[in-house]
Amino acid sequence: MSPKRKHTHRRHRILFLLAVVVMICATFLRMGSGSTVSAMMLNRSPMSYPWVVFSAQDMERGVVAMKDTNIVFHLPISMVDTFREDLLGYRGDKVRYWGYCFADPGNTGRPPNSVGLPGNLFLSEAERAARGELDPHATQQYSLTHLPSARDLAIYGQGNNQHGAIHHSLDTFHGGDTCYLMTADNLDIGIDSDMDGLNNSLEKKFGTDPNNGDTDGDGLMDGVEVFNFQTDPLNPDTDGDGIPDGVEVHGHDHIQIGDTDPRNPDTDRDGLCDGWCQMDRSGQFCNVLLDGSMNGRFHCISTARWAGEDKNLNGKVDPGETDPTRFSTAGNGISDGAVFYQQLLQQQYPNASSSSSSSFH
Repeated sequence: MSPKRKHTHRRHRILFLLAVVVMICATFLRMGSGSTVSAMMLNRSPMSYPWVVFSAQDMERGVVAMKDTNIVFHLPISMVDTFREDLLGYRGDKVRYWGYCFADPGNTGRPPNSVGLPGNLFLSEAERAARGELDPHATQQYSLTHLPSARDLAIYGQGNNQHGAIHHSLDTFHGGDTCYLMTADNLDIGIDSDMDGLNNSLEKKFGTDPNNGDTDGDGLMDGVEVFNFQTDPLNPDTDGDGIPDGVEVHGHDHIQIGDTDPRNPDTDRDGLCDGWCQMDRSGQFCNVLLDGSMNGRFHCISTARWAGEDKNLNGKVDPGETDPTRFSTAGNGISDGAVFYQQLLQQQYPNASSSSSSSFH
């Protein structure tokens, strides 16, 4: 038999086996007219939708799993263990999907003499949430190989009506796995070569480097920028305040006390940017300055200048700097921006004294 025919024969055999597995799963999951798991995704007939097979090479490049399609994918042997959400594009909280992975023939993952299907099912958070809403008695203790007993059903008040409740049992994928997937919406799926939280399909989507976990070199992994902070993984300074995104949040994966916002150039809204940047070119700061005869009039100064709070751009409040996380570093209620421009006015008009009135225009 030619290599091409062998490949086609193997592919058809895998599709046939997966079709059998999926139909058996669906049979278990639909048991009972009032079953919880007659959820949308699990009620569909696997034979009524087209089949697509993604090879290990496809998963290395990253692909789009189309909705309402029976997807079979093979994971490269060399792939390191990868979390389900990473492999399937971090949409599990919004998209209902479910699937099944065959167990390694040498390690079924089941106790000796156990019955049921080898391998493991996986369900998205949205799918699990939907099942919980449909069945108030749904519980995490049941699986395909551990269905509720008659006593359990009696306790639930369901008589002889069987539940098909199962729990998601797979959250980590392994190199060499062969899996089935059905999804209600398109998913960007693929391996995560640089382990930055963006699989290779998403790396293509956002234009990041699949072999560099921090494409823009700002100290934040690409996946953290996209999913945690919604910053630009291609721009080291998303808000343009002069401070790299990773320095603003000190390399964390969430904003903490003392961090500035990498999406807002003026975190404390005091009129000065967090780092060191060019201010408003069209505005001016005005204040009443008193001359020697105690007659006061407005004096103004342009705000078109370079200024900021963290002049060293190091994420710290050094001597001579104001705190970019506090509206009034002195604690007197006067904004740091007003103090800064007031000092500039006094430098320009050294023989005048200031009043308490000030304004930006």
